Amino acid sequence: MPVRLSLERHRGSGLAFRRSLLLCVLASCTVVGWLTSHVSNLGATHGPYLTHSSPASALHKTSACMPRRMRVGVAPRSLMPRTMRGSPLSPRRMGRLGRVGAVKLDLPNESEASTEIVFTGGGQYRVLDQGDVDAVGQAAPTDFYEMLGVDISANKTNLKKAYRGILKYCHPDKAGAEATEFCTLVNVAYDILTNDVQRKVYDVDLEQYRETQGDSFDGQAKSAWGTNCNTTETRAVFVDELSCIGCRMCNNLAGDTFGMEDLWGRARVKTQWGNNEEEISDAIDSCPVDCIYWVQRKQLPLLEYIMGLCNRITVASMMNGRAAPDSPFSRAEYFLKQRKEAKWGPADGSMLHNERLSNAIAKAWLQLPAEIRQDLWPQYAELQGDTN
Repeated sequence: MPVRLSLERHRGSGLAFRRSLLLCVLASCTVVGWLTSHVSNLGATHGPYLTHSSPASALHKTSACMPRRMRVGVAPRSLMPRTMRGSPLSPRRMGRLGRVGAVKLDLPNESEASTEIVFTGGGQYRVLDQGDVDAVGQAAPTDFYEMLGVDISANKTNLKKAYRGILKYCHPDKAGAEATEFCTLVNVAYDILTNDVQRKVYDVDLEQYRETQGDSFDGQAKSAWGTNCNTTETRAVFVDELSCIGCRMCNNLAGDTFGMEDLWGRARVKTQWGNNEEEISDAIDSCPVDCIYWVQRKQLPLLEYIMGLCNRITVASMMNGRAAPDSPFSRAEYFLKQRKEAKWGPADGSMLHNERLSNAIAKAWLQLPAEIRQDLWPQYAELQGDTN
């Protein structure tokens, strides 16, 4: 800025103008020299392509004698976001690639998350808290109709029959103190659904909630289960589609396991163990952004369900350095936390169906003894019957 002002001030005087022009040239040479030196140092330190500056680097099979685009674990420059090209990954960028943290939700921080990344000889492993998954991460009723086990068009006679049948087995005197919260909600549900005015208000609110939230968690995995594994296999493969850049490396190396979804152009597991373990491990190691994880089979249904709820951005936006606004692992932890801490009371508005009420119903139902749940709601027992 001072140089530009000096040029304007002395543009009419020859000697002063030439001195200012010389200063501009010298300054430009200095900047160019510094940039040349800086780029050379980066090239010597990090190579022509950016490799992962994390413990996973030991898993990447790079070789100087291989063509650059064939190096496993090294992203072609054209596939990298601009903020990643030619410079090492910052801790903030590494956090985004692991992607824990969404803006609009009270999600756990990376240091507090239970889904820490564990690097093994065959890829990276990520797990949720299994205690929380067993306690509240299962398919469960989430509204008054599902809780009573009736259709949304049920008449008052059917409602009364369902209500009496539930209280017969779920009363705290018979089922224990853990059934108290559920019985309270059953009483509220029966009072609302047998009142014509209140039921209309609740039905409208429930319909709006379902339109915005989608289907409730049914405990079923979206991907099929293949045959290239032992019958006792407890591992599954999961793609964080929000971090995927659509490079198709995993699909090329293990095409019977990985596919490409059409809407966003991201990788997705279509069949668990569609390939053998060596091919799957090679596909995981080839991912340039480390977005493929081994997970526990028991936790796969929840992760795949949550993946469908996550907000997404286009690959082009990612290439311009924009971070995904969501994370399936953080949202899964948020889902479990909300259910685990769910509390509901009449002051929350009994006729309004919202996330708080949905979580409270699920939590209260999951606290019932298992044998009662299986006898009165066999459809949920069947949904949970195919995971090891």
